[in-house]
Amino acid sequence: MILEIKFTNDLTFKYVHDLILHYNPTVVRFIELEDIQKVEHIFEIAHILDLFNYKSEYVTYRSELPTEELSPETFFRGIPFNKVYLNERV
Repeated sequence: MILEIKFTNDLTFKYVHDLILHYNPTVVRFIELEDIQKVEHIFEIAHILDLFNYKSEYVTYRSELPTEELSPETFFRGIPFNKVYLNERV
């Protein structure tokens, strides 16, 4: 089962954690909306999920990954997603 989460600026790890406990998905798919101000937060949550061996996916309207918007610390951790879908409209 895939748990799809439309990413908003106020999404917290606790909220994602509670959804995972409730639905028990095999994959967590983050869908980036166009009005997101801090995309780095999606990467931070995905890195935490990766530590717990959860598969995650990233769906974005962008044509390339927003690496220039990431802090050096987050950037050098690498891409935490198992799949990335570019140019996807929701």
